[in-house]
Order: sequence, then structure tokens, then C-alpha cells
Amino acid sequence: MVHALSEVTRVLVRGGYLIDLRPVAAPPRIDVFTGGRWVEACTLDGSPGVSDDEACQKAWTSTMASRALSFEVQEAFTSTTYWDSAADFRTQANETGFRRFLPVGELALKMIEKLMRVGGPEARIRLEDVMTIARYRRALTGLPPPL
Repeated sequence: MVHALSEVTRVLVRGGYLIDLRPVAAPPRIDVFTGGRWVEACTLDGSPGVSDDEACQKAWTSTMASRALSFEVQEAFTSTTYWDSAADFRTQANETGFRRFLPVGELALKMIEKLMRVGGPEARIRLEDVMTIARYRRALTGLPPPL
């Protein structure tokens, strides 16, 4: 994102739109559906992504100060991922992980597995991550033409 913003005036046509889609800094929850309700199993630690978030915000501040883009609209929404089994969740947690987060600890994985056993065949795992989507528009005039 940081490198893309530095190139925005070169590659985005005048009047063109830039869509910014990114997570909110709030730590996402992992819940298990058990006993007819969602139970919080753990939250993910997003501290590894803080430096990326700060660099991104600095790049946005610089880009907006240049008046290369004008803000139009922003909305927050929840992105939700589901797993049908603790084994599938464990595989993702151990093999591919969750971007921006510290690995899910063994204690949390065991808690999720226990809740899934108690929940029986109707049990599900859910990760909810709050995201924002924003639209910016490149200025129509006042900027040098793209190279």
C-alpha cells in the first residue's frame, strides 16, 4: 500500500477512483457456535501489523496533503470467515496463519476444539474482522500529467 500510494499520481488518470480496503486496528474475535449461541473463544493479537498500519497512515497523510486525491466516502463492514471443523481451523492456523496477527496459541486452539466437541455437529467456528472501504478520486486539475 505504501509504495502504491507513492505512484498514485503517475498511474491513476485524472478523475479516476482509488479504492482503499483495509482492516480496522481492532483485534478480531474467534467465536464458536455451540449450545445454540456464539461463544467467544479468543481474540487475535494484531501487534505485528501495527508498524505496517503506521507506515500506511503516514503514506496516506502525505498523499492527501499533496491534494492528489480527494476523499469521497468510507464505510465499515464486518468480514466473516467460517470453518466447519476444528481440524480445518487448526490447519489454517498452523500452516498459513492469519495475516497481520501473532499465531493462535495452543491454549486457544484447545479451547476451540473443546467448544466444537461440546457443540456437536451444529458447531461452527467464526472469525469476524472489521474492515473499511473508502473511495478517493484523483484531482481533475492542478497536478502534473502522468508520465
